[in-house]
Formats: sequence, structure tokens, C-alpha cells
Amino acid sequence: MICFNVAHSSAFYAGLGGVGAGVRLFALSTRQKDIAERYVTRAALGKEDRTRVEEECMVAASCTIEHTEDVQDHHIVLTKIDGVKVPEKDEEGLMPLVWQHGKLIT
Repeated sequence: MICFNVAHSSAFYAGLGGVGAGVRLFALSTRQKDIAERYVTRAALGKEDRTRVEEECMVAASCTIEHTEDVQDHHIVLTKIDGVKVPEKDEEGLMPLVWQHGKLIT
């Protein structure tokens, strides 16, 4: 599982406890930054986008769609990439990233 949030890890973990907007059932991989940036700039994404996002994600790399959620002005994305080892990360493959005001913070 890869969790995305760099600069604001406390906001991310607070978000998992229910702070911010509701959880949406789709996610994107770090391997598809171009796809992620397109979708994350939208003000809101609904469950109806799950299939389309998943299809586009699967074209670029095999990944399992988990979920995203908004915490204040942060858009948090969670995904699990199938068969891909994430180098130099902990054993769970956690990699934090965050989008703020529609822009990816690296």
C-alpha cells in the first residue's frame, strides 16, 4: 500500500480518523503522475469515476484501486501497486505524497 502525503503527515493521519471530506473509492499510483495530476485538479471526484480511473491506471501499470480522501486543502491518495517493489521504503512500501490546491507537492 502506498500512502501519499509528504509535507503534512499529521494532517494525513488525522484525516484517516475522519477529519476532512469523505473517502472516495479510487486512487492512482505514483507511476502515473500524469494521470494523477489530471484527476486531482478536479474539485470533486465521485464514485462514478472509479471505473474510468481504474481502467486508465491499469493501462499504465497493474495496480489495485484503494481510495482517496480530502483533508482540508489536501488531496490524499492511497493505492497498492501489484507486483511492483518500491525501493528504499519501509517493508509496507509506504510512500507519502500530497496534493495541495490541485498541485502535486514533491
